[in-house]
Amino acid sequence: MKSIIANNEITAKTVRLVTEGASEVMAISKALTLAENQGLDLVVIGAGDEPAVKITDLNKYKYELKQAEKASLKKQRQNAVSIKEIQFNFGTQEHDLQIKAKSAEKFLDEGKHVHIVMKTSGRGTNASVIQANINAMESFVNRLGNVSYVQKVEFQGKKVTCTVKVK
Repeated sequence: MKSIIANNEITAKTVRLVTEGASEVMAISKALTLAENQGLDLVVIGAGDEPAVKITDLNKYKYELKQAEKASLKKQRQNAVSIKEIQFNFGTQEHDLQIKAKSAEKFLDEGKHVHIVMKTSGRGTNASVIQANINAMESFVNRLGNVSYVQKVEFQGKKVTCTVKVK
C-alpha cells in the first residue's frame, strides 16, 4: 500500500479541498484549521502543484484503501486463466485416449485452458511422419468438441503441442 500524506506532512502552500460536489483552492493553514474544527484529518487524495485533499478520518481512509486493494487482488485472481496439461504418446491406445479426452473436457468445463502434449518416438524428421503426428493431435482435439485454439498445433522436437479453450 502506498504511503498516505496527511495533516502536517503536506508541504504545499495551497491545496484544492474537495468536498461533496465542489472543490476550492485555499491555503494549507485554512484547510488544516477546517479539519481540526471537525475533529478529522486532512488527507491528500491527488498529487500535483495544488494537491487535492479531503477532510476525513485517517484510519477510515486507510481501511477503505486496504479494502479496495483486497477487492482488486481478488478480482485479479478470479480473472487469472489456469492452464492444465494433458500428455500422451503417439501410440497411445484408443481407450486411454478416451480417458485423456474426458479429463481434458472436465478441465475445459471448469473454464481452464488445456495444454496438450503428444510425445513422439523414433526419428520422425521426414514430412510424412511429422504430418501423421500433427493429424493425430488434431484428431484428439476434435474429440473435445466445441473448442478453439489458443496456441495452434505445432511440432517441437519430439513433441506435438497445442493449447485449447472452450469457444
